[in-house]
Amino acid sequence: MISKPKELIPNAEVTKYKSSNLTPELIEKYKNALIQIMEKEKLYLDHRLSIHSVSKKLNIPRQYISEVLNVHMNISFQDFVNEYRVEAFVKYLQNDQYAHYTLFGIATEVGFSSKSSFNATFKKIKGLTPTQFKKSTAK
Repeated sequence: MISKPKELIPNAEVTKYKSSNLTPELIEKYKNALIQIMEKEKLYLDHRLSIHSVSKKLNIPRQYISEVLNVHMNISFQDFVNEYRVEAFVKYLQNDQYAHYTLFGIATEVGFSSKSSFNATFKKIKGLTPTQFKKSTAK
């Protein structure tokens, strides 16, 4: 089997959005809107959150949200949301109010609905499992 070096394969994301009508101003506006809505309204806490629901809430076409994230922020929708969830998990973990929760109990509070997805996502983002992370930050 012959495999092509990566640089010879056209970037699928760039090709996919080739006919985009997004201007640099709109890209910046949409990027800021996405970050604002996550930080202010904490949409990531909803385990059913979808790109479609964010699109409706922001009144931005779904494909534009996808393009801004994939091409201009270099992140998928799911990874974008999960980064907020992992950061929230870390904050909750340090909050005595959640001291009696299990790690997965806290994970469900911040929007994860699957233990395996949570563990894999957490390790991908933090480089440690949730248990290792907890031990490394123990008071």
